[in-house]
Amino acid sequence: MMVKQFTIWLSALILGINNSYGRRFDLKCVTSCTSSDVDSVARVVFGESRGEAYRGQLAVAYSVVNRVKHQAYPNTIQDVLSATWGNGKHHEYETLDLPGHDMAWVKAKRENNDEYLYALIAAKEAICACAADPTRCAVSFCAGNGCIKDNQWYIATNRMTIGNHHFACRVPANG
Repeated sequence: MMVKQFTIWLSALILGINNSYGRRFDLKCVTSCTSSDVDSVARVVFGESRGEAYRGQLAVAYSVVNRVKHQAYPNTIQDVLSATWGNGKHHEYETLDLPGHDMAWVKAKRENNDEYLYALIAAKEAICACAADPTRCAVSFCAGNGCIKDNQWYIATNRMTIGNHHFACRVPANG
């Protein structure tokens, strides 16, 4: 088995994710995490950051977790992922609006391939707080220089780039 495949297999084994070898081991997490939440966050990680290094995928997963903890966002994973803008026409996580991403996710899940497993591992590590947040607090991320801007309500802080994404934390503009 190649090193990359072994690493995926070992991480999946430790995190209790069924892998292509049919083995499973459950890790006790710091917080409660449901399989539905893990799958939903993994879908976002897969669509927004597949092909990125693992640290970038973990950062995208943490953007969901950090939003749950942030005053400007809903306080559950499912509500954060359901949040929209533009009169409800667009999800805040763009990948959820792209049918091609849904089809790619279903295919990767059916094949139980590396991209699928990495997304699951990143989601579970972020939700269960099994790995440190590489962004330290980011609720915003995007691709492209200058894509994270301040607004009248929140100022972007702790800006950083991980792979092809830019991340930022948010603090109230008035305080």
